[in-house]
Amino acid sequence: MQASVQSAPNKPSQRDNYMQAPVTSFLILACMYLPLLGALAARCAEFKLSTMLEPSSNTYFVSNVESIDLNFDLISLITVGIVLIAIFKFTSFLHLLSAIAKLKAKYIAIVTAFIWLIAFATLFLNSREIHHIQNAILANQTQAISGCITDHEIIQGNSREEMFFVSGVKFKYNDYATERYFFANREHGTFIKNGQCVTIVYLPNQENGILKIDKVGVALAANKQLLALTAFAGTQTHGLPRFARYFSPCICAPKLGGYSLQGRNEIH
Repeated sequence: MQASVQSAPNKPSQRDNYMQAPVTSFLILACMYLPLLGALAARCAEFKLSTMLEPSSNTYFVSNVESIDLNFDLISLITVGIVLIAIFKFTSFLHLLSAIAKLKAKYIAIVTAFIWLIAFATLFLNSREIHHIQNAILANQTQAISGCITDHEIIQGNSREEMFFVSGVKFKYNDYATERYFFANREHGTFIKNGQCVTIVYLPNQENGILKIDKVGVALAANKQLLALTAFAGTQTHGLPRFARYFSPCICAPKLGGYSLQGRNEIH
């Protein structure tokens, strides 16, 4: 009588499960992150340079904040974290490190996780701040001002701090503390000085952080100031025709509708 031998079902062993688990995990991660990478690439392609930050032949400084994208760095850091988890869990690498460093494996894992969390938190906060700046630029929250630099001061200490005024607007920065996408004269050049006429594009809601500096001539700076004064005067005098019929709000061309200011001073 021959004993019948029944073939065992095709069931993977525990070793096979350990070997296939990392592969399955990476397939799941690929399905999760590939669409996200595609969306980020599309966002970068749609992002256009602000016309106010386009460099010209007179540009002394222009920020690169619009070209900074930390999303890929975040995804890379997350991927590194997952790879480390897979290596520590499914290989003997962690025990090998424990033997070399003569520390318990759990201590090595805790230190590694702590370092990763610090790196992720720092990168995440920087990414949020940069996105905030980029959105402010896209929302046209930048302002431009022209004039000559006055009251320039340099304060030396553990770091170098500069302060100056342009047409009454105060600018102040530090070569160490100021964010790297704002101007801070980190090369300690002599361009910033009293009497230097410039056009500055800045963000008022970021402590007047400087995004662009263009060099302009004295005559051009004075002309821009005159045009600004003219526009301001027009806004302040637009209601006077109610009292002086032939009063012109334009201080550059005192004729309005064919009438001249001369000989028309009667007030009704």
